[in-house]
Amino acid sequence: QNLQVTSYGNQGFRLEFLPPVISRAKPLSGFVFEIDLCQQSQDSCTSSANPYYQPRFSLDTTLGTDLGNGGGHTEEILMSYGPQNATGSPSTITLQMKPKLNIEAGDQMYIRAGYPNVLLSSFFSNCSLEGPDGSKVTASVLNSSTLVLTVKDGYILWRGYAVNILIPEACNIFLPNLKEASYAREYGEGNLSLPSIIVAPIVGQGRRFDNCKGASGCAASTTYVLQTLQDASSMDVSWSGQLYNGATGVGCGNSISASSHVYPATAYCSQYSPNSNNGPQGTGDNGSPIANGAAYISNAASCRSGTSQQNPCTLPIGQDWIFSTNISYLFNQSSSNNLTGVELEFLRDRALSIGDVISIQVDKIFVSQQIAPLCNYTYEYQSGMDSCYVLDTAVYLNYTNPLTGWTSKWNTMTSSFEIQVGSQVLQSSIIWIRISNLHMYSTVDASKLTSQQICTVQRSDKTTIIFHNGMAGIGYSTSLGDPVAGYTISSTIPINQGSIYQFRMFSYNGRFKSAATQSPVQNRAIGPPKPPSYFAQMKQHLIPVNLQYSLLSSTLVATGSSSARVSPQLPYLGEATRIGVTFTSDVLISEYQTLTLLLEGFGGPSLVDIPPSSLLAETYYPYGNNAGCQCGAGGTIIIPASTSASCQYPTDVTSCTQCGCKQNITNTKFAKASWSSYTSSLVLTVGENQVIPPGQQQIVWVAKSVGITTPVDPTLFPPSGSNYVSGRLARFSLSWVSPFPTVANPRTGFLVQFTTDMYWKSDIQTVNFPDLLNRGVKEVVPFTNLIADVTSTDPMIKIAVPYAMFVQGKTIQIGYELMLVVYVQNHTLYVERGYLGTSATSHQAQALTPGCTCNDLQTCQCYQVFLAYTYATDISDRNGGAGGRRCSAT
Repeated sequence: QNLQVTSYGNQGFRLEFLPPVISRAKPLSGFVFEIDLCQQSQDSCTSSANPYYQPRFSLDTTLGTDLGNGGGHTEEILMSYGPQNATGSPSTITLQMKPKLNIEAGDQMYIRAGYPNVLLSSFFSNCSLEGPDGSKVTASVLNSSTLVLTVKDGYILWRGYAVNILIPEACNIFLPNLKEASYAREYGEGNLSLPSIIVAPIVGQGRRFDNCKGASGCAASTTYVLQTLQDASSMDVSWSGQLYNGATGVGCGNSISASSHVYPATAYCSQYSPNSNNGPQGTGDNGSPIANGAAYISNAASCRSGTSQQNPCTLPIGQDWIFSTNISYLFNQSSSNNLTGVELEFLRDRALSIGDVISIQVDKIFVSQQIAPLCNYTYEYQSGMDSCYVLDTAVYLNYTNPLTGWTSKWNTMTSSFEIQVGSQVLQSSIIWIRISNLHMYSTVDASKLTSQQICTVQRSDKTTIIFHNGMAGIGYSTSLGDPVAGYTISSTIPINQGSIYQFRMFSYNGRFKSAATQSPVQNRAIGPPKPPSYFAQMKQHLIPVNLQYSLLSSTLVATGSSSARVSPQLPYLGEATRIGVTFTSDVLISEYQTLTLLLEGFGGPSLVDIPPSSLLAETYYPYGNNAGCQCGAGGTIIIPASTSASCQYPTDVTSCTQCGCKQNITNTKFAKASWSSYTSSLVLTVGENQVIPPGQQQIVWVAKSVGITTPVDPTLFPPSGSNYVSGRLARFSLSWVSPFPTVANPRTGFLVQFTTDMYWKSDIQTVNFPDLLNRGVKEVVPFTNLIADVTSTDPMIKIAVPYAMFVQGKTIQIGYELMLVVYVQNHTLYVERGYLGTSATSHQAQALTPGCTCNDLQTCQCYQVFLAYTYATDISDRNGGAGGRRCSAT
């Protein structure tokens, strides 16, 4: 089950699977793997034209396969079952997934849950699927063992967003009781073992090209066979222990007690031996499970990294893909060396299933209390009388949703926390775990702890074999009673870059070889991508900013028989001042972005965080003894003429008109700021859920109470109290030239690193820019319609469907213009216009169907809005010379 092949390393593959249910009726010795080299011709694995490349660029064939890393598109689907009632009763099944790629109309998901001719034998194909996404797919059965879900026309299962489908009882998926004789004869006695996670191949006619998924399949030019794979014993009913390759078997014990009902170590070996079929029960030679083979060296790290001396190599049985976690440590308040627990935070790009065990090794922790022998070298903590205790474990999904059923242990033998997963978790979900109540029994050197750790995941008896170019092949033949007859080592197997391969595997025991399990998706052998040719350009985005320095009058200002306008006062040199910041950005500034201003010579606090109450809007309120008092720009006081006969201006203003202006309304765009006299820099930070659209003037004042002082040196202070500086956005534009990727050397993206350390030894930060060229420079998918016209400068787009945060941070396309969505509010998208060098133009929400409105998506044909997947490489720019392309990122 769950056969999955991943192009892995240089000219290599990672093959993963779950062994079948093993019983006395159906023993298991091991596995045989076959590899077909697919022809690439008109009738086999033909490369197709990519509709997203413009013909004028002479890129008429695809550049890669699914995921851009060699193909084999599969998705993990979590499965849960309804109550297992009476024998042969139907059950509900819930399917959950979070696709890595869009699964589009016509694409199919192959779900193989095992128990052929049982689970799906009475499936009712006309049943209606339920759940939030049940209406988007149809269900059918292939070869009585595979459930096929097909995406309906007009629907897409979006990558990165959860899919939930309920298969009701009416579909007649039966859960057998293996204690009933009719099932026991087929599968052996025991409990039902249904998978909780399925690796489903995705097959379709869509934008997946050289994976041979269409009408043209893989026509094999050559078939290679890997050496056999066996576990430690073929005489038990588990797949476990040391793994061996190339085992063929020889005779073992020739007698067994028929009355003891105990299987001794040499009884009824599964492997074939010439005399094993002869004689009555309890007599005759039986084949030994392990002989003439070589043990795999259990070095998981070197096998995963491609540095193992063995080819193939294997991971220990059960080990799944590793991942990293952030880890923080909780200490007793009275002692910095007494650990009370840990907190973990991670995002795994693969799903977690109930029963998985996550292990985090922390070498610097020492448990001081002696562990009871019955605990099997595992320390746990809980209240009660038991000699073994369970640690307190709190788990949250995406920080807010509590998960139950998770337990934790501390393993003294491996110095590891072992966390057993108690609930299913979709891939790319954030998990936060707190393990506590360890404080009385552990000591630690806090100075030697690290903030990140590698985690391993143990999943049942999952098996992983990794191989690459040059491993040894075998030759054999199969006959009844001799499934690997004539086993011989052949020449090495070549795995060539750019070639496409198909995989299948067989189970075998001492009598039989099973039918093949074959993945319907193929993989291409790939090599590393070419490095960038040169780093052409880097610049920080600058915008002009006008600064004003002034003080509002603290007292009322009077006037005589004529009106007057009184401007704010200029501050004295070295005096605290308020600072007005005025700018109009040419790009959209999104939440949390910063604008840094250099105020040379200014002083004040060495370092201060400026609260929102000190960041004021360009809004003033007049006050005084006359209703005609007004306030102008910058706090200018506008005073009407005095009408009192007793006004003696300017000698005695008691009876004159008196006015003043107050400024106490905070601005709405900037949530905080900071000032440092060390660097003479003022940093303004855009608030949460706020955006500053391009082309709109912004004015914010920093209050005098902050304490920023004007320069003492008069040459550094503008006489007019106003000057222009360049505001620096925390936004960098990078350009580089890179060779174009090929099918043999595809590329999924670029890693850009930056640091403040000229020696690159600290403060190194990394940003990933995806570049999925296997699907074109951009892929566009329609998802809604315009409901209002858009001008060439409008920063807001009105759409028919309120997609909320679904499109925030993504790129949309209207006509030929790309736009970056920076914020979403109901039906309104706040966008950065003319994104990635496209031209900002006007767009009409024109109903092409007379007499209807664009809010009616069922009957109207209106101006469509597309979700566009854009990547770093711009193939229209050939500045890099032959084969070179300019890449840019912000």
